[in-house]
Amino acid sequence: MINMPGRIPVKRKPTVDESWEAMLKEVSRYDDEMVKKWKEDIDTLLVFAGLSSAVIAAFAVESYRWLSEDPASTVTPEVLIHISKQLTELTASSASELGPFQRTPFVVEPSSVRINCLWFISLILSLTSGLLGLLCKQWLREHRDQPLTGTPGEALALRQLRRDSLSKWRISSFVSMLTILIEAALVLFFVGLLVLLRPLNLFLFVLSAFAVSLALGTYFITMILPTLSIPRSPSLEHWLRTFEHEVTYQHICPFKSPQAWAMYSFSSTLLRPLLATDRVENMFMARGLFLLFKHPARSWSSLDQEVVDELGIELGQGRTGEQSFELKLNVYELQALQWAVRMFGDSPVMALHLENILGKIPPSVVMSVVFGHWHLTMWEETTITDVQQRLHDPRRFHDSKEAYCNYIYDAPPPPIPIPALHTPNGIKLMLAQQHWLALARCANVDALYKSIKQSGPVVQAIMSGRLFFVPFPVFSILWSHSDVSVSRKSLALLLFCKEAWSASDTNDKHTHELLAFLQALTTHLNRDDVCSVLLRYKRGRSFIHFIHKEIILRRLYQHHSERDKVPRQYLMAEWRRATEKTEELGGLGTDHFDVIPEALEIPLWPPLSARRDESFEQTVTRYSLETILDTQDGDSKSEGDESMEVSAMELAEVEHTTVVMTGLGYNQRTNESPRVASCSNQHEQFSGRGADNCV
Repeated sequence: MINMPGRIPVKRKPTVDESWEAMLKEVSRYDDEMVKKWKEDIDTLLVFAGLSSAVIAAFAVESYRWLSEDPASTVTPEVLIHISKQLTELTASSASELGPFQRTPFVVEPSSVRINCLWFISLILSLTSGLLGLLCKQWLREHRDQPLTGTPGEALALRQLRRDSLSKWRISSFVSMLTILIEAALVLFFVGLLVLLRPLNLFLFVLSAFAVSLALGTYFITMILPTLSIPRSPSLEHWLRTFEHEVTYQHICPFKSPQAWAMYSFSSTLLRPLLATDRVENMFMARGLFLLFKHPARSWSSLDQEVVDELGIELGQGRTGEQSFELKLNVYELQALQWAVRMFGDSPVMALHLENILGKIPPSVVMSVVFGHWHLTMWEETTITDVQQRLHDPRRFHDSKEAYCNYIYDAPPPPIPIPALHTPNGIKLMLAQQHWLALARCANVDALYKSIKQSGPVVQAIMSGRLFFVPFPVFSILWSHSDVSVSRKSLALLLFCKEAWSASDTNDKHTHELLAFLQALTTHLNRDDVCSVLLRYKRGRSFIHFIHKEIILRRLYQHHSERDKVPRQYLMAEWRRATEKTEELGGLGTDHFDVIPEALEIPLWPPLSARRDESFEQTVTRYSLETILDTQDGDSKSEGDESMEVSAMELAEVEHTTVVMTGLGYNQRTNESPRVASCSNQHEQFSGRGADNCV
């Protein structure tokens, strides 16, 4: 590969000889894997056939004697009985009156015949499977023999001829039949053993019958379970369009065998005519099994691959600036990487390989799914540096995040178990959030707004007990977009942020989430590399003013512990810097934002929280076309002749929220509430008698 500055890397075109060599290498590898699998099956079969033949032969050596008369065991007892009768009758009559000795004719027991039939057939099948296994190994050896050829094309043609011939003569089915032969021999031996034990002892017969039934029952159950437990096909693309059907992490049945495959093929053949009826078709379609039986897979491996592909999806195909963007996600691949990191992440050598692999996946996916830090990806844009640090030095990573992103690090994660991808909610949450991030990177604001509106209830149900369900980087990417029309249109997304703040109560239940949002918003506004659209337009500045009012109303400036004191002071200082920046860029007066009261040195416990009741009147100005046009007129005075097309979703957004704190006697002129100021001035005299001291 040639890398040139400013150009896309171009691969060197291979020569014809190199292409033929690569082609032959791949074909040879495919044939070797196929033949290796067959040889392993045959070797195992030969070992088992030899063992079973020895056991069956030992029993057959004894049982075949039951089919003929044994002179040593029958003639001698009969002669002795006859002599005894003669001696007994000498006292009653003369010896001349005694009849001659007559032998009892030999009669074979029917059970002996049945036992020998079963055992000898079993022995024959066992030996036959071994014989045919040896023949198969000879055939495969000839198949792998590679004579000298003139050209690579001739070698490829010879391999193709042999491969097609193997398929034509069904060598694969022949090898599978050998396993069925040895299994049938074992079943016949078990049946013969039960026939032998039945007349001897009832208890022994019942015990043996139970053991044999258990063994054969396990055999037949494992033969039909792969067909009964075929994973249904949940399509991620279908769920992303409708947000209706359930998406689950599928597991495949590992009891795969030639006889199990025969059962699946037989079931598909039997059900295919029935699938033509509407009722059966609808039933199988509802369970996602229609295609699996209508068009059965070629092998177990191809069926497994279909299951893997069903939980894969491509998101966000488009362009971001000058670079194309395409995100491919597969649930099983991500779960495999999560397992690999957990098992091999401590190895320095494997950590380097994992770094290369994870570097090809978006950091937000790696941080949330692979490492399980959903709370971080919810509030900040993670980078490849974060992934590398988390992989090589987890302790340092946690310490740095806890120090720099204190409230983001302490934010509550989604209420989903670990591993998240094993649950439907985890898959849905990952898919929805990454879909929104992909749309944001592609600057498709309309599709993003529609998707959030449509899937919002589903994701909110997953994030039960949480205020925010849209990752803040979705907003940050669009609010800082270089295209003015895109960033300005993205102001409509403020609706979801305001709805979350308005949905929260004013107690401590959601404080961690609100502080995490506040820290993320503060970091976004104070960026030096780009100017946020919130600072440039009236609608954005109105939202900042709304958040500022909420800080005062909810007393988010007040720390709740000594440990929280310094981080809270730092957060408030950064927020004041953001408001000063807003006043400067918006041409506002220095008194546009109310003064945030000083925090109490000794925090109140329980924390003093304002209540939204009759004491607080929250007036929400409805958004209509006139208010948006009014906003645009106000912006046009400072932004020149720049215009913006009003979209339908912007008409639904709340433009301005004014909180009138009449209950506390809020003084707009002095920018402080008398009661808040009273609490602030008297904190040194606070004696711990509760919140009533300040009310």
